[in-house]
Amino acid sequence: MSGRDLTADESELAHGLLMSSDDTGLYWLAFSSLLHAKGETTDELEGICRAVGVYLDTRRDVIADLDTSGSGRRPYSTLNVGTAVAFVSAAAGLRVAKQASGAVTGTLGSSDLMQAVGVNLSWPRDELMIRRALDECRVAVVQNFLLSGRQSTRATYLKMIREAGMRIASSFHLVGNVEQVVRTRHRVLGCFDEGAHAKLVPLLLRRHERFAVVSGFDGLDEVSLCGASRVTFNVGDGVSDIVIDPSNVGCGVSDVDAVISEGRAEKLRDFVRVLGGAEGGPKRELVVVNAAVALWVGDVEPSLSAAAENARRRLDERSAWEGFVKFVEMCGRREQLRDICEHSGVSSG
Repeated sequence: MSGRDLTADESELAHGLLMSSDDTGLYWLAFSSLLHAKGETTDELEGICRAVGVYLDTRRDVIADLDTSGSGRRPYSTLNVGTAVAFVSAAAGLRVAKQASGAVTGTLGSSDLMQAVGVNLSWPRDELMIRRALDECRVAVVQNFLLSGRQSTRATYLKMIREAGMRIASSFHLVGNVEQVVRTRHRVLGCFDEGAHAKLVPLLLRRHERFAVVSGFDGLDEVSLCGASRVTFNVGDGVSDIVIDPSNVGCGVSDVDAVISEGRAEKLRDFVRVLGGAEGGPKRELVVVNAAVALWVGDVEPSLSAAAENARRRLDERSAWEGFVKFVEMCGRREQLRDICEHSGVSSG
């Protein structure tokens, strides 16, 4: 409350105590809200990563090529872009360990989407299942650290926020996907706040060979289709910063209304329609422009424009959809996906 910044060690100590000792969730809620109101520093965010990483980083020999995840907390609602990009990237040849968490400020997080198709969210703690999913499907959807190891405290915290009707951003939105259960060589990390964008870059520099932090100027925690976005990246020759417009990668600039997906049912419908080849408009192009960054950072294509064309091919030929269906068949329930497809006008085959 005095506005003093914490050192990384102090932040690590504080968050370690919260996760081990706060059975009510009250202190967690108060502390994270005040820290976010003050404005988190890179050291404070590093402390959070340390506090959770020491308990979960037990699978260092399981390494994937890429993770595509974001901070959440956006000004308008879209389909689950990062999850769609994961399957497009896998169809293009990458092995993707997609971190998942439930919605806090939205209606359908990536783990909520997985539950909708019957994926058992306890299995991502099983190293053998992670290996099998990466080998056979090229995608493993892995519960992130905030829902692993310290689940009871986290669940209490989320319950308090939801019961109070709060839709607040916090430091955990910013770093919720920085520390990984499964290490990856490459990362694309979305950030809802341009001011916090630069604070995440040093964290990724310590963890990845190639990465990009992306923030839409409209507050989207992804590359926006509705205007310019900032992309800070390291693809092997040092950190650089660019501003990209959708037209730079062959995508048309769209109105916000054209990319909005409201509510759980609409988000599920739009997700399967885009991957299943039944949606060819701005919602698909939102996936394409973000997949372009993933394929470029993942070293699949030498330029963003070439990467965008690659992403379109994976959607046109339905290889991304086939990979998603295969993943559901292995890790979830095909009949639940079939029901969603019937309500979405998509062939489940």
